[in-house]
Amino acid sequence: MPLPPPSLACSLEGPDLVTLMNLSHVPDLPALAMLKSVIREGSFSAAAKEWGVSQQAMSQRMRSIESLVGAALFTRSPQGIAVTEAGVALLPAIDRLLEQADVLAQAIAALSVTRGESVDIAASQTIAEHLVPGWLMRFKAQQRAALVSPQDTTPTIHAHVANSRDVVALVRERAVDIGFIETPTIPGDLSRASFLEDDLVLVVSPRHKLARRTAPLILDDIAGMPLVLREPGSGTRDTLERALESAGLGAPVAALELGTSAAIRSAVAAGVAPTVMSIHSVRDDVSLGKLVAIEFEGQVLRRPLTALWNGPVHRLSLPARELLGVIFDRA
Repeated sequence: MPLPPPSLACSLEGPDLVTLMNLSHVPDLPALAMLKSVIREGSFSAAAKEWGVSQQAMSQRMRSIESLVGAALFTRSPQGIAVTEAGVALLPAIDRLLEQADVLAQAIAALSVTRGESVDIAASQTIAEHLVPGWLMRFKAQQRAALVSPQDTTPTIHAHVANSRDVVALVRERAVDIGFIETPTIPGDLSRASFLEDDLVLVVSPRHKLARRTAPLILDDIAGMPLVLREPGSGTRDTLERALESAGLGAPVAALELGTSAAIRSAVAAGVAPTVMSIHSVRDDVSLGKLVAIEFEGQVLRRPLTALWNGPVHRLSLPARELLGVIFDRA
């Protein structure tokens, strides 16, 4: 932070001027948070990945801090980095400053909540249909319980439904705060955390020849079988394609491609062809006898359900972080 121009400096009381002079030697808060990441991860590359920047940019940022401080904070070697005595000496003060900054950030965020700040999310279909409603009910209940006065309002959630590929694009473009995908193909340039695992099952009509099967399936059983499939870019289809490819069985055969889980369930129930989809998507229809679900042996079609956001988690708004907290507490 540069010193104020002389005209401003002269108009300040003595203690204020001293404070400004002292602050001119203090790195900015994001730089200090990055420094903590480097120390915690033990490497520039891991910290850079957490912050969504290049390793070179992270290294340059640390050198700038060392230049401002006037002392080396790390020793660098082929084995990695180590914190110097100067770095260790600064850590308690850095921790206190970041804690106070977090208190201030939460106070500012709380003001935003009273104005009804919104959170934008995007979710793939299985997650949107079967998990998001429960999350939002718990989130709203938590927010209502935290209101201080009758004039306060809870944050508004704007939810968008898309396939996993499009959800990734929305998060990458910062069109939404958080995205939720159901594909094993996890983008490396975004922050992410898996919160649940989901199994895919073969789904057939009650009249299909496999409907009475009790033994689990193996992937060879569906190799070459015409299936009702989701469109390319869907997490469900991606999971199936990757599993078949890994087993050397080739791509799935599409009897029909449809864009929604509801349409696929209707087509399967009508006897068009079987499908492979999440057990979450068909649980109700199976319990009603409209469809039959057959499990696969082992975990060959197990996939992670993953939350994505662009940048470090502390850059999300307080309501967005609290929504993540509700999801992971539930998981």
